[in-house]
Amino acid sequence: MLQHVICPVSGRGMRSQGRAKWLRGTRILRFEEALEGRCSSRLNQSEAALRLGVRGRTFHRQIERCEGKGFDGLIDKRISRVSHRRAPQAP
Repeated sequence: MLQHVICPVSGRGMRSQGRAKWLRGTRILRFEEALEGRCSSRLNQSEAALRLGVRGRTFHRQIERCEGKGFDGLIDKRISRVSHRRAPQAP
């Protein structure tokens, strides 16, 4: 069942899948900004990681995934999987 959620940016309602896509896009934009600051030497690795709310090692792993798979490598694969604890649907 999809829940109706209010978007913090637009103030309009959106479904939970819409919220997940919005959060994914926001996360990628924040990562791009932190990576740009890191590449232009405005930020060191720990400062860029702090802006994302992660540790320096996690930020380094995200950079490696981004270099290997592009921004698709940053997408959390757990969101698209169905929980093994989910109740079976009635016929």
